[in-house]
Amino acid sequence: EDIRSSALQALGKYWSDESIRKLLTQRAIKDDHESPRSIAMQALAENWPVESTRALLTQRAVEDNGVHARITALQELAWNWPNKKTRALLTHRAVEDDNEETHITAQRVLAKKWPDKTTRALLTQRAADEKSVYVRSSALQVIAENWPDETTRTLLTQLSVEATDAQ
Repeated sequence: EDIRSSALQALGKYWSDESIRKLLTQRAIKDDHESPRSIAMQALAENWPVESTRALLTQRAVEDNGVHARITALQELAWNWPNKKTRALLTHRAVEDDNEETHITAQRVLAKKWPDKTTRALLTQRAADEKSVYVRSSALQVIAENWPDETTRTLLTQLSVEATDAQ
């Protein structure tokens, strides 16, 4: 899988013709390992930032069985298509994905690309309601990093005394 990943990365970087786009699209969906799928998605987003690539990444962000491949798709969507649809998908993945790493990545990307009161409210809710202690803790860290104000200080002070790891 490492050799396939390296070959796909080089093809995407140095050859940007239609046959390479088709190969990368096929590998983004059908490769047996998530590393080559992830590399193929990155190359497509970098070299073919068109609607068909966005649609493929959106599908892979939800349907890929590999956590890291789903994360790659989410990140590439946020960097290359920072629009309402991408934000809605990231918000959904921050709450609904079946893997903690995906929740955390979606939280971090939302805070980086959309550092507004809507994102802050979502993260505050995740810090309170998420079942996973790991995801809740990450949400608190993201809030502290992106909104170091008195509201955050009050929240963290309260949680440092009252919160438990049980949910």
